[in-house]
Amino acid sequence: MTRAALLAALLLFAAPTTLHAQAGRKEFHEASRVCRYAPHAEQRACMARELCRNNRDPARCEERYFMVMERRDIVNQACKGKQGTVLRDCMREEYKKLGPEPKS
Repeated sequence: MTRAALLAALLLFAAPTTLHAQAGRKEFHEASRVCRYAPHAEQRACMARELCRNNRDPARCEERYFMVMERRDIVNQACKGKQGTVLRDCMREEYKKLGPEPKS
């Protein structure tokens, strides 16, 4: 297989992932724009509401959102003040301690 053919194949397989990631970013930026002026204490709830608005089961989506954010807060608190590879390793270990991410 030539280098050009290999590159073309990789781009074809990566395209759906890239499109999905771009859609997720677009939704996130739209939600953050809507929630920008919400009081600080209500911003997380606003983001959950906006991101889960078009979901089949918005209540379940919001519940999962809050569970993931709680896990993220625990890991961030445990690894506070670290940088670079030390931070990456710390976060990896803390997530391992918490167990698998909740299913959607």
